[in-house]
Amino acid sequence: MDEALFTHSAGSGRRGSRQVWTIGMVEERTREAQVFIVANRTSRIINNLINLHIERHSCILQDGWAGYDRIPSNYTHIRLVRGHDNQGNSTILIEGLWGEIRQQIRATCSAGVIESNVNQFIQEALWRRTRQYSSQNLLQNLISIKANNTY
Repeated sequence: MDEALFTHSAGSGRRGSRQVWTIGMVEERTREAQVFIVANRTSRIINNLINLHIERHSCILQDGWAGYDRIPSNYTHIRLVRGHDNQGNSTILIEGLWGEIRQQIRATCSAGVIESNVNQFIQEALWRRTRQYSSQNLLQNLISIKANNTY
C-alpha cells in the first residue's frame, strides 16, 4: 500500500499547481492492483479503504507515512524504511505502478495532469497490467479481444 501525488503545473491561464492524491494497493501474490483518487491521505480515508478493500488479518506493507499509524488492529502492519526491509518485504510492486502511470503522463502531458484525466491514466495502467500488454503488441491484443468478445 502506498500513496502518490500527481500534479499539474501552473502555466498560462492557470493558477498554481493542482494536486491529485491517490492511494494504491497491490496484492502481492496475484499482483492485482487498485488505485483510488482521494481528497487527502488522512488516517480516516486510509482506514476506510483498508476496511473496504483488504481482507481482515492481511499483512499490509507500507512506507512509513503517518496516515498509516492507525491501521485497524485486525490487520498485520509492517512499516518499511525506504520501501524495503531485511526480510525481503518491499513496496516495489506499488512503486512500479506509480512509475508506469507517471511514464504515461510524461509521454502525453508536458505540464502534468489535470484532475479530470488522472483517472484515465490510472485505468489505462491497471488495464495494461491486468492484460500484461506492451505498446509493441497493443493493437494485436485489442484486435484479439474484439474477436473473442472479451472486454
